[in-house]
Order: sequence, then structure tokens, then C-alpha cells
Amino acid sequence: MARGDLGRTSRRTFGRGLLAATAAAVAGPAFATASARAADAETPPADVFPAQLDGTEVPQAEVVPAASVIPAAGALFGAFVKHDPDRDPGISEPEALERVTHELLGIDHSFQHWGTPFRADRLTEDIARGRTPLLSWGAGPQAVLAATAAGANDAAVRQQARLLRALRQPVLLRFTWEMDLPQRGYTPTTFKEAWRRVRTIFREEGAANVAFVFCPTWLAYRTGRVSSFWPGDSMVDWVGADGYARPTNDHAPLTELFPWFYDFGIRHDKPMIIAECGVNDTAPGVQAEWLRRARVDLKETFPLVRALVYFDSRGSGDTDWVLPGNRRTEAALLQLVHDPYFLPRPGRHPSGRP
Repeated sequence: MARGDLGRTSRRTFGRGLLAATAAAVAGPAFATASARAADAETPPADVFPAQLDGTEVPQAEVVPAASVIPAAGALFGAFVKHDPDRDPGISEPEALERVTHELLGIDHSFQHWGTPFRADRLTEDIARGRTPLLSWGAGPQAVLAATAAGANDAAVRQQARLLRALRQPVLLRFTWEMDLPQRGYTPTTFKEAWRRVRTIFREEGAANVAFVFCPTWLAYRTGRVSSFWPGDSMVDWVGADGYARPTNDHAPLTELFPWFYDFGIRHDKPMIIAECGVNDTAPGVQAEWLRRARVDLKETFPLVRALVYFDSRGSGDTDWVLPGNRRTEAALLQLVHDPYFLPRPGRHPSGRP
């Protein structure tokens, strides 16, 4: 069925930085472009970063396997929370939503652009509180992605792997999400080569606590274009998708956005995550009804989806997804969050409430 701009999933205010800050991404000394000679790249000493992809495992301190966060039943509820997009862009502030729900998020979602500093403080705090971090790590523009595929950025990738491994607890890593969007400019071949190289380096570095989340838009599944970007079953831990309910698509419910994604996840036998979703509260009751239906649809139509992550971010017009929009929305949100189906797994939830 045709639904206008159902496939337009870019909505985040800070997300413009991923595309507009190309110069900064390319200029980082440890993040080379495809045209840069290897001698021009800043390479740390061999005792800091192994110089080659030699397939050997580096002995590491014990980490908690990434698969341990997959619920045996039900689904984790998480969010990216950013009500002031100008304050610390891309870094979630989950406490704002938790003060409303009086329940810790199962997943806290933050973003890191290519070439920008790794924010261990947010992820460390999430782990200490009992949340599982979801980190969306942008790969930069096509030129940087090609350099990564060619091995010019191995040192930077190894550094990221070691930083995430040092957390020791499970982390979901969404490497260069929504790769199917035309504005990304990615070629499927380059994307797959870069993904496989990054995934291999993480394995070499012993980052077994990091799960790789493959996440195009919902439309890539509907059109079948997802297959051209798929890096292979052995290279992916979770299958994800992004999709939003807007006035232009009649505030499409999950059942109209994600059935193709769900079928794909079942075929590839992977845990599934709706990594970004949101509903715009432009008409009375719309947001509340969407949340009520999402709660039912996940249990009855998509019972194998293991995580739902809401994009609780301030925007303008039909890109404002902030929760709750009103009392009815708050009631629907509380009903979803406190449903035992969506509570974090026992043992991961601190005894105290926020």
C-alpha cells in the first residue's frame, strides 16, 4: 500500500551533524579517507593497536557475553531521551522519561558520530543503573566508509572495540544505521566490506560483550533492498529497523511498518529490535492510541521482537516525538512500561526506582 513518505525516517535534530559535519569526520587524524595514503594516517604504536587484521584473538579480561541481554520472552522497552536537542546532542538523558514512568529503561540509546569522542560516562552510568546501552555509531560519509573498508581506519576501529570491551557488560552497537537512505550515499558493496572489517576487528579484540545491530529503515525490508546491504548471518547479532508514525502516513501502527522486517528476522533466526520509533501528537488522542496499540501488537503480532526503543526527542512540526504529550498519552505510556511483558529481565533491574 502506498503511504507517501512512510520511508522518510530522518527526524533527529542532532542527526544533521552526521551528514553536514562531513569535513570534521574526514579531518580526524585517525579517521582516514580512501584517498589518503597509509603513511599520512596517524597510526598508534604497535603495542597500543595491533597493526594487522591477522585473525588472532587478543587475551582479554572476562566480559559478559552480549547474548545474555536477549530476553527469553517478552521485550525490553528503551528510549533515546533528548528534550533539549542543543544540550549534549546525541547523548540520551533517560532520567527525564524515568521520572514520568517511575521505571528504569531496559535500554538507553545514545549516538556517536564518526571521529567524535567516545562518551564512556553515559554508558558506564547506564550499566551501573541496570540499563543496557544501545550505541549508534555513525560511519561518516561514503569516502570514510570506503577507507574503513580498505583498512585505513583499523586503528580507530580497534580503539572503539577496546573502549567498549572495557565496559565488560553487554552493549548493543548499531553501526552506521539507516544505510539504505539515499542521503547516506552508501554503496551496498562498500557498506558490507566496511561492516565485515569492523566486525572482524571487534572479534579479534575480544569484545564479546558487544552485539552488532544491523538496522536499515523499515522501507528497506518492504522493498527488498535490505538484501543488498546484508553482510551475512555470521556478521550480525541483532536485526533492527526504524520507522515512524506521522500525519502523512495516517500515524501508521507497528503492523503497517514492520511486518517485512519481522519476516526477515525470522528467516535469519536473529533477535529483533525496533531501534527507533515514534508517534507525533498532532491530533487529540493519537499518541495515546498508538502506544496502546503498540503494546498489543508487539505481544500478539510481533512476539519475537525482543526490544522496542522509542525516539523521545523534541523536534518541530511532525518530527516532535516527545512523551508524554498529554495525560492520555501518559496513561498509555505507563500501561506499556509497567506491563510485565516489557519489564527488564530479573537481575538487570536495580531494586530502587528512579
